[in-house]
Amino acid sequence: HASDLLGHPDLPEVGPWLEVLERTVAIVWLALHDPRPPGTSPPLPKPILGGVELAERTALLTGGGGRLGRAIAIELAHAGAKVGVVDQRADAAAEVAELVRAAGGTAVHAQADVSRSVDVEAAVDAVERELGPVDVLVNAAGIFPNRPLLEMDEEEWDRVFAVNTRGTMLCCRAVARRLVARGAPGAIVNVSSGAATSARAGGSHYTG
Repeated sequence: HASDLLGHPDLPEVGPWLEVLERTVAIVWLALHDPRPPGTSPPLPKPILGGVELAERTALLTGGGGRLGRAIAIELAHAGAKVGVVDQRADAAAEVAELVRAAGGTAVHAQADVSRSVDVEAAVDAVERELGPVDVLVNAAGIFPNRPLLEMDEEEWDRVFAVNTRGTMLCCRAVARRLVARGAPGAIVNVSSGAATSARAGGSHYTG
């Protein structure tokens, strides 16, 4: 629990950033348990948790065009952040960015395949040109093609690891390098899955 760490003597003053992590975890759970079909959620529903203030901060969100990404983008906007919505599907990213803008938030979108460093760098550059330096990165991009191992080819195995694992690293590296160069504090939240601790039929590449 992130709040358990707030008073730890070995930690710097990072309370607000740990709250971002705690908030994102709550968003993840609610998005996965939302019974409504995609596209039916209100643009900016009631905030899930209070107390996080991200006014004038820029947040870059990968996987922002999906159902989970939409929920995170909405909550980041509620906290006052300017949101850069990044997804491999440009139309889906644009739709989420428009939801945020229509409700009075600030958002732009960028297309990127996060498994490609050139795409990642271009997406970060595009978001920073429009919204300013990135302060918060939320890595929510991920794929889960359900297929039994005996029917899986090497290309599919490699693709899952390229997006879910290398993609996370590339995005962390791109944003962290910029934070260090600026000498600025920031937050990086990597969205994971409980499937990592369990076997799952058809998901050997995803749970690996």
